[in-house]
Amino acid sequence: MSLEEKLQPGDVVLTCGRRFELGSLPIRTANFFKKGYGERGWTHAALYIGDGQVVEALPGGIVCRNFKESYSTDKFDLLALRLKNADAQAIARTIVFCKAEVSKKYDWRALIYFALYNFLPAGLHFILDSKFMGDCFNVNEAYFCSELIATGFQKSDAYCFENPPYKVMPIDFYNDI
Repeated sequence: MSLEEKLQPGDVVLTCGRRFELGSLPIRTANFFKKGYGERGWTHAALYIGDGQVVEALPGGIVCRNFKESYSTDKFDLLALRLKNADAQAIARTIVFCKAEVSKKYDWRALIYFALYNFLPAGLHFILDSKFMGDCFNVNEAYFCSELIATGFQKSDAYCFENPPYKVMPIDFYNDI
């Protein structure tokens, strides 16, 4: 049975390209510096919404696309994760929220945030953790991949992270849901 046949609406699909892509470098770097993570390769997250479709934030904006056409297994490593303890209504609300965000912008500032956070000494992280800096890096109605899905979970009362959505990286799904 293929991965697509096992997917259920609301599943988070983590991806990692099998070839180097410059666009994934900030996430790869941030993954490297995160402590306590065994699997550090996941660089992108998409939400499976059913009927062979995913919603995801890409550099061109939020899109809905065909899973099978977008993620051929010869170009990507894939991992599907299912949110624990979420009822069907919460999953449905998450999907509705993420689909409603289609055509909104990609959040480029988040990549800057992750780069700064991981290159600053730990003793200076309080600067980036301040409300002012959070407001500077959290662009309203713009999302990067994992922020979109985390915001959907938050809006549907199925949130499972300690940090706000703009600080949730794809790797965090692997460890938290």
